[in-house]
Amino acid sequence: LDREASEERVIAALLSGVDRQADLVVRVEEAPPLEIGQLGEMLEALLADFEGIPSLFVKDLQTGAELEINPDVAYAGMSVVKIAVMVEAYRALDRPPDVEQTKLLTETMTLSGNFTANLLLRDIIGNGDGYQGVENLTVSMHYLGLINTFMATPYDEEVVPLTIVTPANSRTDLYTQPDPYMQTTARDMGLLLEMVYQCSKGGGALMVAYPGAFTSEECQQMLEIMSQNRIDSLIEVGLPPDTPLARKHGWIGDTHADAAVVFSPGGDFVLVVFLYHPQWLEWEISNPLIADIATATYNYFNPSQ
Repeated sequence: LDREASEERVIAALLSGVDRQADLVVRVEEAPPLEIGQLGEMLEALLADFEGIPSLFVKDLQTGAELEINPDVAYAGMSVVKIAVMVEAYRALDRPPDVEQTKLLTETMTLSGNFTANLLLRDIIGNGDGYQGVENLTVSMHYLGLINTFMATPYDEEVVPLTIVTPANSRTDLYTQPDPYMQTTARDMGLLLEMVYQCSKGGGALMVAYPGAFTSEECQQMLEIMSQNRIDSLIEVGLPPDTPLARKHGWIGDTHADAAVVFSPGGDFVLVVFLYHPQWLEWEISNPLIADIATATYNYFNPSQ
C-alpha cells in the first residue's frame, strides 16, 4: 500500500460532495530473495525427526554462499570417495583417458564398481601398486585442503588398516562409527565437487594446486561421467524430472549418502547429504528424507518455478 498516494485520494473523497469513493494505491513488488539461512531453517525442520546423525553441505556455485549442518563429521567413505578416485586418476594421466580407461572410470562412477576403482588405484594412480595409489590419493586430498578424507586400503581389502587420525574422526560429540578403511565428510566431498565444477569453467583450486594437470575439458568429462549415474532415488528423485545432475551416491548398513552438482535454471549448486543411524538405517527413512532435502534446496534456488 502506497500510503502517501492513497491519503491524497482519501482526502479528496472526504471533501467531495459527489465522488465519495477512494481507490487505494497498491504497488506490487517482487518479494526479496531468500537468504541461504532461511534454507537452513527449512532443512533443520526436515531433519527434526531424524533419530540419527545428519550432515549436509550446500554451496551456491554463483555466489559462493554455503550452508552447513554438521559438515565436519567423519563418515564411512563408501562409494562416495570414488569421486576422489576419479579426480586422482585424471590428475595422474598425462593425456585424456583412452577408451579402456574411460570404461573403467565410467563403471566406477555409475556402477559403483569396487574392482574397477581398485584398477584405477593400482594401474593409474599407484603406478602398479594399489596401496601406493591410496597413499597418493590421501596425500593429494590433504594437499587440496580436504584433511578429513583418506583411503587406508583399496576397496574390499580384509587386512587391518593403519589407524589414520583426522580432526573429524577425533571428535567425541558426534560419532558415526566410521569405516577405518576410508572416510570423508560432507564438507570435503562438497568442496571437491565444487573444484571439479570450477575446473570445468577454466578455473578453481584444482588448476591452481596442480598447474597443467587438469584441463577444463577433462573436468567437464568428469561431470559428464557422473551425470550418467541415474538410480531413481535419493537426490535425483527430489528434483524435477530430467534435471541435470552429476552425482555419486553410496550406502552401507548404517550410513547412506549422496553428493551432487545440480544444474538448475536458477543457479547451479552442490548438495551433499550423509545420514547415519546406529546399527541400521532404514531405506524407507533415508531415501525420502534425502529427496525432500533435495526438493527444498532446489526450490530455494528456483523460487519462481
